[in-house]
Amino acid sequence: MNTPPKKRVSSDALLDFKIECYKRKRFDLLQLTPKQIQAMEMLNTHLIEACVFGGGAGGGKSWLGCEWILWNCLAFPGTKWFIGRKELKRLKETTVRTFIRVCGKHRLRNGYHYKYSPSISSTIYFRNPNPNEYAKDVWEGGSLVDLKDLKFMPSDPLYEDLGSTEYTGGFIEEAGEVPEGAFDVLNTRTGRMLNDHYHLNGTILLTCNPKKNFLYRDFYRPWKKGELPERYAFIQSLVGDNDKGESSYAKKLDDIKDPLKKRRLRDGDWEYDLDETVLFDYDSLTNMFTNTYVPEGVSYITADIARMGSDRIVVLVWKGFKVVDIYVGQKMPIDETANLIKRLAKKYKVPMSRVIADEDGVGGGVVDILKCKGFVNGGKVLNGENYANLKTQCAYKLAAKINNNEFYVDLGAKAGSSLETEIIEELSVVKRDKIDSDGKLHINKKEEQKMMLASTDKGKRSPDLADAFLPRMVPELKNEETSSREVSFEEESPQTTTTLPITEEITLEDGSKIITRGGMRYIIE
Repeated sequence: MNTPPKKRVSSDALLDFKIECYKRKRFDLLQLTPKQIQAMEMLNTHLIEACVFGGGAGGGKSWLGCEWILWNCLAFPGTKWFIGRKELKRLKETTVRTFIRVCGKHRLRNGYHYKYSPSISSTIYFRNPNPNEYAKDVWEGGSLVDLKDLKFMPSDPLYEDLGSTEYTGGFIEEAGEVPEGAFDVLNTRTGRMLNDHYHLNGTILLTCNPKKNFLYRDFYRPWKKGELPERYAFIQSLVGDNDKGESSYAKKLDDIKDPLKKRRLRDGDWEYDLDETVLFDYDSLTNMFTNTYVPEGVSYITADIARMGSDRIVVLVWKGFKVVDIYVGQKMPIDETANLIKRLAKKYKVPMSRVIADEDGVGGGVVDILKCKGFVNGGKVLNGENYANLKTQCAYKLAAKINNNEFYVDLGAKAGSSLETEIIEELSVVKRDKIDSDGKLHINKKEEQKMMLASTDKGKRSPDLADAFLPRMVPELKNEETSSREVSFEEESPQTTTTLPITEEITLEDGSKIITRGGMRYIIE
């Protein structure tokens, strides 16, 4: 008995069938994992602004993002999407290559179904299936995907470049590396390109590994508590949830030696640093950037001077326990570093007696030039307290102040950059050490802090920002804190105010004065 030949379905007919299934929210033909299908349903059937997917390595994050963008472009002609990452170069080398593999899986050809030239363009174009007499070619009127560089640029601190575009939706890859400001701006730009016409949500998909930044604060932690707002979604996908991935990759995750890195990448543990050695409370660290009630006080400058390698120069300008200016830069000659601090001291009227620079290594040269105060990490503990050295003492005192919400960091024009995340990360890796010892109190060594930062960052980073905060505690320990303005003393009757006579007045080199009144000394700026 002759078997009739099977009827071959053309690739374009099969593609049309898949597109129709996608529009009807049938995702089974896409050959996705159960977690990826769950995410597809969330992205396409719920009114949400943003969905975080992943939280561990090997969970199929990139593949999901590329599938979602691809089928939206095919199903809804004329829509406009974006795929973003911290660096455009890495986006093209990684995520875009995955996108091309996804296209190949569905037998889509570059130059026919879509058009992309990596050397000359940062946009992927899709053929318009419904051309008209006004279209110049088959690509006009089709959907497109912009590839976006989302790193913070000092020349564009408000991401105004992103604010000039309108998108249907988009996908941020490795969102843990992307500044919160970029996400905020893109969130205002989605839902603005044919969304009503096609009844589409203006949604952003964010894929990530665990990171203690806005993803932890706004998505993971509320999800864990069952308090996630309806406008957000969180779907955890780990290597064990991805039956489409390479089996050897799971073995590589098992072989990770760094325990913190293994907890983050293999286990998807967002609380990877939650242990008894934690010195700084995470909530209090995030509060530092919103504690606007902290009053201004005496001005100080603290500086951590770059020594070698990737170390950075960090200069903080203080008014009381309020940071009002931050300079972060790469290494420069000692005289240029000194001149930088001089300019900031002149701008904010800070005398050299209230400038404290790290004196270890090359910092000693800066201290010599400026004739300012020096901070020696291994220096003698003040007030005879039970700490291993001055740096340790300042770290514990700083933690107490921050945990009591007595600090405010005003990022100003740098708000929305990665600076907030970096400060939180660097203070988070300063931990108690030798906690079983009955002797002096210790903190972990700097090399260990660098290794911990490396587990959440690409490459080793020195905790220079954290180191610049520590010297601010020296005046506090020496009880040098004084008022920045004159104080009146009220007697019992609220209607009469008596100002005590000045018994001594000293004019400083910056024009400010130190006065003695009623046995108390005050600085008048």
